[in-house]
Amino acid sequence: MAFLSNWINRVSMRTGLVISIVTMGYLAMLLVFISGEVHQRNVAEYQRRAFEELVALKVADVTRMMERRSRELALAAMDEQFFLGAFINFDREEVSRILDNLYTHYLVSSGRVDVKKVYAFGNDRSPLGVSKEGVAGDRLSPDLCPGLLSALAGRKTGPASAQSLSALCTYKRYPYFVTVVGLGAQQPLGFIEIVIDPLPHFVATQDDLGLPVKLRLADNTVIYRSSDWPENGSTTEFMYLDHALTGSDGRPVLTLSVAKNIKPFFKSLSETNYTIMVIAAAVTVIAIVVSLMVLQKTAIEPLQALTLQLRKVRRDRGQLGKQVHVTGNSEVYELGEGFNEMTSQLRELYESLEHMAFTDPLTKLPNRALFHDRLEQAILNARRTGARFALLIMDLDRFKEINDTLGHHVGDTILQLVGSRLTHRLRDSDTVARLGGDEFAILLPAADAKAGIQAARSLLDEFGRPFDLDGQHFYIGASVGIAVFPEHGDSKNILLQRADVAMYAAKNANAGFMVYDAELDRHSPHQLELMGELRQAVVAEDFLLHFQPKIDMRGGGLDGVEVLTRWSRIGDAITPPDVFIPILEQTGQIRSLTRWVLRQALCQCRDWRRAGHDIRMAVNLSARDLQDGNLANLVSNLLNEIDIPARFLELEITESAMMMDPLRSRETLLRLAAVGVGVTIDDFGTGYSSLAYLKRLPAKAIKIDKSFVIGMATDPNDAAIVQSSIDLAHNLGLKVVAEGVEAQESYELLKQYGCDSAQGFHIGRPLPAAAFQRWLKSADRMVVRNGVASSD
Repeated sequence: MAFLSNWINRVSMRTGLVISIVTMGYLAMLLVFISGEVHQRNVAEYQRRAFEELVALKVADVTRMMERRSRELALAAMDEQFFLGAFINFDREEVSRILDNLYTHYLVSSGRVDVKKVYAFGNDRSPLGVSKEGVAGDRLSPDLCPGLLSALAGRKTGPASAQSLSALCTYKRYPYFVTVVGLGAQQPLGFIEIVIDPLPHFVATQDDLGLPVKLRLADNTVIYRSSDWPENGSTTEFMYLDHALTGSDGRPVLTLSVAKNIKPFFKSLSETNYTIMVIAAAVTVIAIVVSLMVLQKTAIEPLQALTLQLRKVRRDRGQLGKQVHVTGNSEVYELGEGFNEMTSQLRELYESLEHMAFTDPLTKLPNRALFHDRLEQAILNARRTGARFALLIMDLDRFKEINDTLGHHVGDTILQLVGSRLTHRLRDSDTVARLGGDEFAILLPAADAKAGIQAARSLLDEFGRPFDLDGQHFYIGASVGIAVFPEHGDSKNILLQRADVAMYAAKNANAGFMVYDAELDRHSPHQLELMGELRQAVVAEDFLLHFQPKIDMRGGGLDGVEVLTRWSRIGDAITPPDVFIPILEQTGQIRSLTRWVLRQALCQCRDWRRAGHDIRMAVNLSARDLQDGNLANLVSNLLNEIDIPARFLELEITESAMMMDPLRSRETLLRLAAVGVGVTIDDFGTGYSSLAYLKRLPAKAIKIDKSFVIGMATDPNDAAIVQSSIDLAHNLGLKVVAEGVEAQESYELLKQYGCDSAQGFHIGRPLPAAAFQRWLKSADRMVVRNGVASSD
């Protein structure tokens, strides 16, 4: 000790100050670390308590709902005209008949089939009747909870006798919710016992909570588990809560388990703590550098004051951010200000954690959790005041193409601009939130369907203006679904679901917006299911390519193939393109499919060329593809990437697709022709295009629609149309391809008219790549034509 004292006395003021400041910095960093750990544990504990309270409230709501419905049923029985008379006269057959009639008209007609049995007991607890509906036979005991009936029967006469008791009971290991209701006012007449199956109600809590649930019996037998229940059981990723439900005897009957994913929340919390540590370290280093300049004796007392404050903060986290008054010269004063600033920033960062939990980080709009909370508050307020409000669900059109083509950075910027436009268009009292992806929700208080339509039109007008980004103009449409409280639903989940149905109906009909109607739910489930499967199929690229040969009618050789897309749904046969292509066009996903088809077709062309077969590929384009200004660049990049000469690719565009926007279609086709690919006008004769327009297109061929070719051998009018089309095309310098050749007679007539190429079932059906490879080997009649090789 003496040695240490002597050493301290020999230490210079500078060294002593350095030691003091370094120690302070260490304490500050330790404080921040400890505070972060304590805060994280507190947040975790708060989350668990809130989680427990939420589940307990939900279970209590379910229990009260079942008890209320049981009492309503008992009151309905007492309101029956002859029930009390039959009850007083001990007419068991009449009581049972009334109970059955009550079960049929009150329960089945209202959909309340969770009630399994209704019993009637006399004042001496003797059975007076039972409903034959519900659970048949003797599957249930008439006295599932004997203690419950005895407890109510043992009460004194008076108003208390007309009260009810409820409890969970088990029969043959299965739980039931039993409610016993007393009959009579001052003098008890008897009892009605209602038995309800509680499991559907507890299972339904997974939808209300938005979390997976699991139900276990008292012997730990699992009787229900949500499909998304976590299998690994990791406590670092999920928070698990078991809520035990006891029976009338206090013994456990059923356990409701709920799982909540906490990994994203604690990941965000850890990242914030790390940021706090970095900021604290930076501020501490600045404080040390500044403090090293302080050599005067007067610096010691201010440092002691700061150290004292650090100790207070370590003892009480509530002291974090409290300002410390520092005296002394300018250097010491600056150090004190830096310390105060550091603690203030730390306090602000901690407070920002709660803000982050309810804000979308990209658009700064309320996120899904906050919107759901405000929607529930709006429902409670509307029920209390009798007001109405409108809920709008909006999904962007053509957003995925921008995201996939230009990257997520551009997509994120577009979403930010969308959020800004939404808040600009709507009132301050309206709530705008981003639910996720490109889906937004708008809550309009004190609004009916008319106000919702007016708001939707205003938003769609806003999206009619282009989005300007780095000199580029982007047109992004939107589809809006409208649901109104209480006409379209009186709960959060129903309103959201029906607004979503209306939104998809608007998108499917290309109507811009649509108000929910019950008819939509009758026709939309299959369509919505199909749209959902197609969305997943596009993401997973779950499609097939078939190849149909085209024959050179002058030499008999293979003149290329048409690439046809097929989709095989799970458990179904192959779905034809006329079923799924319109849906993809309406949802804006057709461009993603076109990109995939082009890549796969060119890769197959490359594989066949390596095997010695130079085959030209003809790929169909949609009307949506013609509106894509980046299509020519996409095709050029794919040709260069896969190393395929442009002459081996043809693009087929229908007349009707071109006539939807002739100017833009012509501009797109000119760009494609500049790349060097061939352009064919498909379904010629059905699109009502003019000769003047055809002359200005860079097309190399026309394809006569099969509706004319199939009947040309028997219908002189069809034959005349085909012959005229061939002559017209040759006069314009175009090749002619006839599709739909299904008979030798049609083939011979086409050859007589001078048709250049033909395809159809008579020549060859569409086949997968492997089967087409075998077809090539068996086609001995084929020779080399126009630089395109085929099998000999």
